[in-house]
Amino acid sequence: MVSKLTNKFEIPEISGLTYTCHDDLVDCKEHWLQANFKDQSVLQEPPFLNSISNNFENKMRQYYVVFYHHQKLVGRALFQCGLWEADSSYKDEASQQSQSFSIKSWFAKKVKFIGILCGNILLTGEYGFSFDYNIVDKHHVPSIISQAAKSIEKVYYSDSKHPTAIIAKDLYVTEDLDQDWIAQGYHHFEVQPNMIMDIDPAWNDFDDYLACLSSKYRVRAKRAYKKSKEITFREFSEADIEANLDAIYAHFISVQKNAGFNLVYLKPSYFLDLKRQLGDLYRLYGYYLGDRLIGFNTIILNHDELEAHFLGFDREVNMSHQLYLTMLYDKVKKAIALDKKRIIYARTALEIKSSIGAKPKDMCIYLRHENTLLNKVVSPIINVLNPQEKWVARHPFK
Repeated sequence: MVSKLTNKFEIPEISGLTYTCHDDLVDCKEHWLQANFKDQSVLQEPPFLNSISNNFENKMRQYYVVFYHHQKLVGRALFQCGLWEADSSYKDEASQQSQSFSIKSWFAKKVKFIGILCGNILLTGEYGFSFDYNIVDKHHVPSIISQAAKSIEKVYYSDSKHPTAIIAKDLYVTEDLDQDWIAQGYHHFEVQPNMIMDIDPAWNDFDDYLACLSSKYRVRAKRAYKKSKEITFREFSEADIEANLDAIYAHFISVQKNAGFNLVYLKPSYFLDLKRQLGDLYRLYGYYLGDRLIGFNTIILNHDELEAHFLGFDREVNMSHQLYLTMLYDKVKKAIALDKKRIIYARTALEIKSSIGAKPKDMCIYLRHENTLLNKVVSPIINVLNPQEKWVARHPFK
Protein backbone atom coordinates (compact mmCIF):
# COMPACT_ATOMS: atom_id res chain seq x y z
CA MET A 1 0.00 0.00 0.00
CA VAL A 2 1.47 3.34 -0.98
CA SER A 3 1.18 6.80 0.51
CA LYS A 4 -2.17 8.13 1.65
CA LEU A 5 -1.43 11.31 -0.30
CA THR A 6 -1.67 9.57 -3.67
CA ASN A 7 -4.74 7.56 -2.68
CA LYS A 8 -3.48 4.62 -4.74
CA PHE A 9 -3.39 1.12 -3.28
CA GLU A 10 -2.21 -2.36 -4.16
CA ILE A 11 -3.82 -5.74 -3.53
CA PRO A 12 -0.85 -7.98 -2.72
CA GLU A 13 -2.74 -11.28 -3.19
CA ILE A 14 -3.51 -10.47 -6.85
CA SER A 15 -0.49 -9.58 -8.94
CA GLY A 16 -0.86 -6.32 -10.83
CA LEU A 17 -4.20 -5.31 -9.26
CA THR A 18 -4.34 -1.76 -7.91
CA TYR A 19 -7.04 0.76 -7.15
CA THR A 20 -7.56 4.43 -6.49
CA CYS A 21 -10.03 5.89 -4.01
CA HIS A 22 -11.76 9.25 -4.47
CA ASP A 23 -14.14 11.32 -2.37
CA ASP A 24 -15.24 13.41 -5.35
CA LEU A 25 -16.43 11.89 -8.61
CA VAL A 26 -14.95 14.75 -10.60
CA ASP A 27 -11.49 13.34 -9.81
CA CYS A 28 -12.16 10.05 -11.60
CA LYS A 29 -15.22 10.72 -13.78
CA GLU A 30 -13.69 9.52 -17.07
CA HIS A 31 -12.29 6.30 -15.62
CA TRP A 32 -15.48 5.69 -13.60
CA LEU A 33 -17.57 5.74 -16.77
CA GLN A 34 -15.13 3.52 -18.66
CA ALA A 35 -14.96 0.96 -15.83
CA ASN A 36 -18.57 -0.18 -16.17
CA PHE A 37 -18.89 -3.85 -17.14
CA LYS A 38 -22.65 -4.18 -16.63
CA ASP A 39 -25.59 -2.82 -18.61
CA GLN A 40 -25.70 0.96 -18.84
CA SER A 41 -27.56 2.56 -15.94
CA VAL A 42 -28.51 6.17 -15.30
CA LEU A 43 -28.33 5.28 -11.61
CA GLN A 44 -24.57 4.67 -11.83
CA GLU A 45 -23.68 7.85 -13.70
CA PRO A 46 -22.42 11.20 -12.36
CA PRO A 47 -25.67 13.24 -12.51
CA PHE A 48 -27.54 10.85 -10.22
CA LEU A 49 -24.56 10.06 -7.97
CA ASN A 50 -23.78 13.76 -7.54
CA SER A 51 -27.39 14.45 -6.53
CA ILE A 52 -27.04 11.91 -3.74
CA SER A 53 -23.67 13.06 -2.46
CA ASN A 54 -24.85 16.69 -2.36
CA ASN A 55 -28.00 15.94 -0.38
CA PHE A 56 -27.21 13.60 2.50
CA GLU A 57 -28.77 15.10 5.63
CA ASN A 58 -26.69 13.18 8.15
CA LYS A 59 -22.97 13.49 7.33
CA MET A 60 -22.91 10.47 5.06
CA ARG A 61 -20.10 10.50 2.53
CA GLN A 62 -19.79 8.85 -0.87
CA TYR A 63 -16.57 7.32 -2.19
CA TYR A 64 -15.61 6.03 -5.62
CA VAL A 65 -13.05 3.27 -6.14
CA VAL A 66 -11.59 2.44 -9.56
CA PHE A 67 -9.64 -0.80 -10.12
CA TYR A 68 -6.78 -1.44 -12.55
CA HIS A 69 -4.89 -4.54 -13.65
CA HIS A 70 -1.48 -3.53 -14.96
CA GLN A 71 -2.94 -0.06 -15.71
CA LYS A 72 -5.97 -1.51 -17.56
CA LEU A 73 -9.38 -0.53 -16.15
CA VAL A 74 -11.06 -3.64 -14.74
CA GLY A 75 -13.72 -2.43 -12.31
CA ARG A 76 -15.25 0.12 -10.00
CA ALA A 77 -17.11 0.22 -6.69
CA LEU A 78 -19.40 2.71 -4.97
CA PHE A 79 -19.21 3.17 -1.19
CA GLN A 80 -21.53 5.18 1.06
CA CYS A 81 -20.16 5.63 4.54
CA GLY A 82 -20.80 7.31 7.83
CA LEU A 83 -21.72 6.87 11.48
CA TRP A 84 -24.77 4.61 11.82
CA GLU A 85 -26.73 4.76 15.04
CA ALA A 86 -29.49 2.16 15.25
CA ASP A 87 -31.25 4.18 17.94
CA SER A 88 -31.49 7.15 15.57
CA SER A 89 -32.57 4.93 12.67
CA TYR A 90 -35.45 3.59 14.75
CA LYS A 91 -36.40 6.88 16.40
CA ASP A 92 -39.58 7.31 14.36
CA GLU A 93 -40.75 3.77 15.05
CA ALA A 94 -39.81 4.08 18.71
CA SER A 95 -42.02 7.14 19.14
CA GLN A 96 -45.03 5.16 17.88
CA GLN A 97 -44.49 1.99 19.93
CA SER A 98 -44.95 1.16 23.62
CA GLN A 99 -43.53 -1.66 25.76
CA SER A 100 -43.55 -4.11 22.85
CA PHE A 101 -40.66 -2.11 21.37
CA SER A 102 -38.49 -2.27 24.50
CA ILE A 103 -36.19 -5.17 23.53
CA LYS A 104 -35.45 -3.77 20.08
CA SER A 105 -34.99 -0.32 21.59
CA TRP A 106 -32.49 -1.67 24.12
CA PHE A 107 -30.41 -3.30 21.38
CA ALA A 108 -30.70 -0.22 19.18
CA LYS A 109 -29.17 1.99 21.88
CA LYS A 110 -26.12 -0.29 21.90
CA VAL A 111 -25.50 -0.37 18.16
CA LYS A 112 -23.33 2.45 16.87
CA PHE A 113 -20.61 2.00 14.25
CA ILE A 114 -18.92 3.42 11.18
CA GLY A 115 -20.65 1.73 8.27
CA ILE A 116 -18.57 1.22 5.11
CA LEU A 117 -21.31 0.18 2.69
CA CYS A 118 -20.67 -1.01 -0.85
CA GLY A 119 -23.87 -0.27 -2.73
CA ASN A 120 -26.51 2.44 -2.81
CA ILE A 121 -28.64 3.07 0.28
CA LEU A 122 -31.31 4.88 -1.77
CA LEU A 123 -31.89 2.06 -4.27
CA THR A 124 -32.83 -1.60 -4.32
CA GLY A 125 -30.50 -3.67 -6.46
CA GLU A 126 -26.89 -4.43 -7.28
CA TYR A 127 -25.33 -0.97 -7.48
CA GLY A 128 -22.16 -1.66 -5.48
CA PHE A 129 -19.55 -2.90 -7.92
CA SER A 130 -18.80 -3.89 -11.49
CA PHE A 131 -15.82 -5.93 -12.68
CA ASP A 132 -14.43 -7.32 -15.92
CA TYR A 133 -14.75 -10.99 -15.04
CA ASN A 134 -12.56 -11.96 -17.98
CA ILE A 135 -9.69 -10.57 -15.93
CA VAL A 136 -10.92 -10.49 -12.32
CA ASP A 137 -11.90 -13.84 -10.79
CA LYS A 138 -15.43 -13.57 -9.34
CA HIS A 139 -14.35 -15.51 -6.27
CA HIS A 140 -11.85 -12.77 -5.41
CA VAL A 141 -14.51 -10.02 -5.30
CA PRO A 142 -15.32 -10.28 -1.56
CA SER A 143 -11.61 -9.97 -0.74
CA ILE A 144 -11.17 -7.05 -3.17
CA ILE A 145 -14.18 -5.16 -1.83
CA SER A 146 -13.03 -5.81 1.74
CA GLN A 147 -9.59 -4.37 1.09
CA ALA A 148 -11.02 -1.30 -0.63
CA ALA A 149 -13.35 -0.76 2.33
CA LYS A 150 -10.44 -1.06 4.76
CA SER A 151 -8.53 1.55 2.76
CA ILE A 152 -11.49 3.96 3.01
CA GLU A 153 -11.55 3.32 6.75
CA LYS A 154 -7.82 4.04 7.13
CA VAL A 155 -7.82 7.13 4.93
CA TYR A 156 -11.05 8.80 6.03
CA TYR A 157 -12.03 7.33 9.41
CA SER A 158 -8.73 6.60 11.15
CA ASP A 159 -9.54 9.16 13.88
CA SER A 160 -12.97 7.71 14.66
CA LYS A 161 -13.57 6.29 18.14
CA HIS A 162 -16.30 4.00 16.83
CA PRO A 163 -15.87 0.43 15.53
CA THR A 164 -16.32 -0.32 11.84
CA ALA A 165 -18.56 -2.68 9.92
CA ILE A 166 -18.27 -3.46 6.20
CA ILE A 167 -21.51 -4.14 4.30
CA ALA A 168 -22.12 -5.37 0.76
CA LYS A 169 -25.70 -4.35 0.00
CA ASP A 170 -28.36 -5.97 -2.17
CA LEU A 171 -26.71 -8.91 -3.88
CA TYR A 172 -28.75 -11.54 -5.67
CA VAL A 173 -28.39 -14.81 -3.81
CA THR A 174 -26.34 -17.72 -5.19
CA GLU A 175 -24.64 -20.61 -3.37
CA ASP A 176 -21.18 -19.73 -4.70
CA LEU A 177 -21.64 -16.09 -3.71
CA ASP A 178 -22.55 -17.13 -0.18
CA GLN A 179 -19.46 -19.28 0.20
CA ASP A 180 -17.12 -16.56 -1.08
CA TRP A 181 -18.40 -13.87 1.30
CA ILE A 182 -18.68 -16.17 4.32
CA ALA A 183 -15.10 -17.29 3.73
CA GLN A 184 -14.10 -13.66 4.28
CA GLY A 185 -15.86 -13.58 7.67
CA TYR A 186 -19.15 -12.01 6.52
CA HIS A 187 -22.61 -12.88 7.78
CA HIS A 188 -25.48 -13.44 5.36
CA PHE A 189 -28.74 -11.58 6.05
CA GLU A 190 -31.96 -11.86 4.10
CA VAL A 191 -33.57 -8.55 3.18
CA GLN A 192 -36.85 -7.71 1.50
CA PRO A 193 -36.82 -8.73 -2.18
CA ASN A 194 -36.70 -6.40 -5.13
CA MET A 195 -40.20 -6.22 -6.65
CA ILE A 196 -39.93 -6.19 -10.45
CA MET A 197 -42.76 -6.15 -12.98
CA ASP A 198 -42.22 -7.12 -16.60
CA ILE A 199 -44.25 -5.18 -19.17
CA ASP A 200 -45.86 -7.36 -21.82
CA PRO A 201 -44.81 -5.97 -25.24
CA ALA A 202 -48.35 -6.72 -26.44
CA TRP A 203 -49.78 -4.07 -24.10
CA ASN A 204 -50.46 -0.92 -26.09
CA ASP A 205 -52.34 0.83 -23.30
CA PHE A 206 -53.66 0.37 -19.77
CA ASP A 207 -56.81 -1.36 -21.02
CA ASP A 208 -54.63 -4.13 -22.47
CA TYR A 209 -53.05 -4.57 -19.03
CA LEU A 210 -56.49 -4.68 -17.38
CA ALA A 211 -57.67 -7.28 -19.87
CA CYS A 212 -54.88 -9.62 -18.73
CA LEU A 213 -55.93 -9.42 -15.08
CA SER A 214 -58.23 -11.95 -13.49
CA SER A 215 -61.69 -10.62 -12.70
CA LYS A 216 -60.90 -10.00 -9.01
CA TYR A 217 -57.87 -7.81 -9.70
CA ARG A 218 -59.46 -6.01 -12.63
CA VAL A 219 -62.35 -4.99 -10.36
CA ARG A 220 -59.81 -3.92 -7.73
CA ALA A 221 -57.99 -1.65 -10.18
CA LYS A 222 -61.21 -0.03 -11.36
CA ARG A 223 -62.35 0.44 -7.76
CA ALA A 224 -59.07 2.20 -6.89
CA TYR A 225 -59.52 4.69 -9.74
CA LYS A 226 -63.16 5.19 -8.77
CA LYS A 227 -62.15 6.08 -5.22
CA SER A 228 -59.45 8.44 -6.49
CA LYS A 229 -61.56 10.04 -9.24
CA GLU A 230 -61.58 13.40 -7.43
CA ILE A 231 -57.76 13.44 -7.46
CA THR A 232 -55.93 15.04 -10.36
CA PHE A 233 -52.22 14.95 -11.10
CA ARG A 234 -49.75 16.67 -13.37
CA GLU A 235 -46.05 16.49 -14.12
CA PHE A 236 -44.03 19.16 -12.32
CA SER A 237 -41.47 21.32 -14.07
CA GLU A 238 -38.30 22.37 -12.28
CA ALA A 239 -40.05 25.61 -11.28
CA ASP A 240 -43.05 23.65 -9.95
CA ILE A 241 -40.80 21.44 -7.82
CA GLU A 242 -39.02 24.47 -6.40
CA ALA A 243 -42.31 26.25 -5.63
CA ASN A 244 -43.76 23.17 -3.86
CA LEU A 245 -40.60 21.85 -2.24
CA ASP A 246 -41.76 22.27 1.37
CA ALA A 247 -45.00 20.35 0.74
CA ILE A 248 -43.18 17.66 -1.27
CA TYR A 249 -40.68 17.12 1.53
CA ALA A 250 -43.39 17.05 4.20
CA HIS A 251 -45.21 14.26 2.34
CA PHE A 252 -41.93 12.39 1.81
CA ILE A 253 -41.04 12.54 5.51
CA SER A 254 -44.54 11.38 6.46
CA VAL A 255 -44.05 8.17 4.48
CA GLN A 256 -40.40 7.73 5.45
CA LYS A 257 -41.18 7.91 9.17
CA ASN A 258 -43.69 5.11 8.78
CA ALA A 259 -41.00 2.86 7.29
CA GLY A 260 -39.64 2.23 10.80
CA PHE A 261 -35.95 1.83 9.97
CA ASN A 262 -34.08 4.55 8.09
CA LEU A 263 -30.34 4.51 7.54
CA VAL A 264 -30.19 7.88 5.87
CA TYR A 265 -32.15 11.11 5.65
CA LEU A 266 -32.13 13.45 2.67
CA LYS A 267 -32.28 17.21 2.36
CA PRO A 268 -35.42 18.74 0.78
CA SER A 269 -33.24 19.99 -2.09
CA TYR A 270 -32.70 16.39 -3.25
CA PHE A 271 -35.91 16.42 -5.32
CA LEU A 272 -35.03 19.69 -7.02
CA ASP A 273 -31.41 18.71 -7.57
CA LEU A 274 -32.46 15.47 -9.27
CA LYS A 275 -34.56 17.41 -11.76
CA ARG A 276 -31.71 19.79 -12.48
CA GLN A 277 -29.21 16.94 -12.90
CA LEU A 278 -31.34 14.41 -14.80
CA GLY A 279 -33.76 16.62 -16.70
CA ASP A 280 -36.48 14.64 -18.49
CA LEU A 281 -35.11 11.32 -17.20
CA TYR A 282 -36.49 12.27 -13.79
CA ARG A 283 -40.19 13.00 -13.48
CA LEU A 284 -42.13 14.17 -10.47
CA TYR A 285 -45.93 14.15 -10.53
CA GLY A 286 -47.98 16.20 -8.10
CA TYR A 287 -51.35 14.83 -6.95
CA TYR A 288 -54.12 17.27 -6.01
CA LEU A 289 -57.41 17.09 -4.18
CA GLY A 290 -59.00 20.33 -5.24
CA ASP A 291 -56.24 22.93 -4.95
CA ARG A 292 -54.32 21.05 -2.26
CA LEU A 293 -51.18 19.07 -3.04
CA ILE A 294 -51.84 15.79 -1.26
CA GLY A 295 -48.98 13.71 -2.63
CA PHE A 296 -46.26 13.20 -5.19
CA ASN A 297 -44.86 10.31 -7.17
CA THR A 298 -41.45 10.11 -8.89
CA ILE A 299 -39.90 7.90 -11.56
CA ILE A 300 -36.48 7.67 -13.18
CA LEU A 301 -36.28 6.55 -16.80
CA ASN A 302 -33.34 4.16 -16.88
CA HIS A 303 -32.96 2.93 -20.46
CA ASP A 304 -35.43 -0.02 -20.80
CA GLU A 305 -36.54 0.27 -17.18
CA LEU A 306 -38.83 2.58 -15.27
CA GLU A 307 -37.41 2.99 -11.77
CA ALA A 308 -39.98 3.77 -9.10
CA HIS A 309 -38.25 6.32 -6.89
CA PHE A 310 -39.46 8.16 -3.80
CA LEU A 311 -43.05 9.20 -3.22
CA GLY A 312 -45.10 10.76 -0.46
CA PHE A 313 -48.71 11.46 0.42
CA ASP A 314 -51.23 12.63 2.95
CA ARG A 315 -51.95 9.50 4.98
CA GLU A 316 -55.61 10.30 5.59
CA VAL A 317 -56.28 10.91 1.89
CA ASN A 318 -54.43 7.70 1.09
CA MET A 319 -56.81 5.70 3.27
CA SER A 320 -59.97 7.29 1.90
CA HIS A 321 -58.96 7.51 -1.78
CA GLN A 322 -56.53 4.57 -2.26
CA LEU A 323 -53.92 7.04 -3.41
CA TYR A 324 -50.87 4.78 -3.06
CA LEU A 325 -52.51 1.99 -5.04
CA THR A 326 -53.48 4.49 -7.73
CA MET A 327 -49.85 5.66 -7.91
CA LEU A 328 -48.71 2.06 -8.48
CA TYR A 329 -51.16 1.68 -11.36
CA ASP A 330 -50.10 5.06 -12.75
CA LYS A 331 -46.56 3.68 -13.07
CA VAL A 332 -47.92 0.81 -15.18
CA LYS A 333 -49.65 3.34 -17.44
CA LYS A 334 -46.47 5.35 -17.76
CA ALA A 335 -44.25 2.31 -18.46
CA ILE A 336 -46.58 1.16 -21.26
CA ALA A 337 -46.78 4.66 -22.76
CA LEU A 338 -42.98 5.00 -22.70
CA ASP A 339 -42.40 1.51 -24.12
CA LYS A 340 -40.38 0.28 -21.12
CA LYS A 341 -39.63 -3.41 -20.60
CA ARG A 342 -40.05 -3.49 -16.83
CA ILE A 343 -40.82 -1.51 -13.72
CA ILE A 344 -38.48 -1.65 -10.73
CA TYR A 345 -40.88 -1.18 -7.83
CA ALA A 346 -38.08 -1.83 -5.30
CA ARG A 347 -38.82 -3.13 -1.80
CA THR A 348 -41.41 -2.34 0.90
CA ALA A 349 -45.17 -2.85 0.58
CA LEU A 350 -44.44 -6.22 -1.00
CA GLU A 351 -47.94 -7.66 -1.02
CA ILE A 352 -49.66 -4.69 -2.63
CA LYS A 353 -46.94 -4.50 -5.29
CA SER A 354 -47.38 -8.20 -6.06
CA SER A 355 -51.11 -7.53 -6.51
CA ILE A 356 -50.20 -5.16 -9.37
CA GLY A 357 -48.12 -7.86 -11.06
CA ALA A 358 -44.63 -7.35 -9.62
CA LYS A 359 -42.63 -10.46 -8.72
CA PRO A 360 -39.99 -10.75 -5.98
CA LYS A 361 -36.32 -11.23 -6.71
CA ASP A 362 -34.54 -12.38 -3.57
CA MET A 363 -31.61 -10.35 -2.31
CA CYS A 364 -29.29 -10.39 0.65
CA ILE A 365 -26.63 -8.30 2.33
CA TYR A 366 -23.29 -9.39 3.73
CA LEU A 367 -21.96 -7.75 6.88
CA ARG A 368 -18.69 -8.11 8.74
CA HIS A 369 -17.92 -6.28 11.95
CA GLU A 370 -14.22 -5.44 12.11
CA ASN A 371 -14.15 -6.17 15.84
CA THR A 372 -13.61 -9.95 15.96
CA LEU A 373 -15.58 -10.43 19.17
CA LEU A 374 -18.53 -8.33 18.02
CA ASN A 375 -18.52 -10.09 14.65
CA LYS A 376 -19.33 -13.33 16.47
CA VAL A 377 -22.56 -11.89 17.93
CA VAL A 378 -23.65 -9.63 15.08
CA SER A 379 -26.17 -12.12 13.62
CA PRO A 380 -28.57 -12.29 16.59
CA ILE A 381 -28.40 -8.53 17.08
CA ILE A 382 -29.24 -7.80 13.43
CA ASN A 383 -32.05 -10.36 13.51
CA VAL A 384 -33.62 -8.57 16.47
CA LEU A 385 -33.33 -5.18 14.78
CA ASN A 386 -34.47 -6.39 11.36
CA PRO A 387 -37.23 -9.02 11.63
CA GLN A 388 -38.53 -10.43 8.35
CA GLU A 389 -41.80 -9.05 7.02
CA LYS A 390 -44.46 -11.70 6.48
CA TRP A 391 -46.45 -11.29 3.31
CA VAL A 392 -48.52 -13.27 0.82
CA ALA A 393 -47.59 -13.22 -2.85
CA ARG A 394 -50.53 -12.35 -5.11
CA HIS A 395 -51.07 -13.59 -8.66
CA PRO A 396 -53.23 -11.03 -10.49
CA PHE A 397 -52.93 -12.29 -14.05
CA LYS A 398 -55.18 -14.85 -15.68
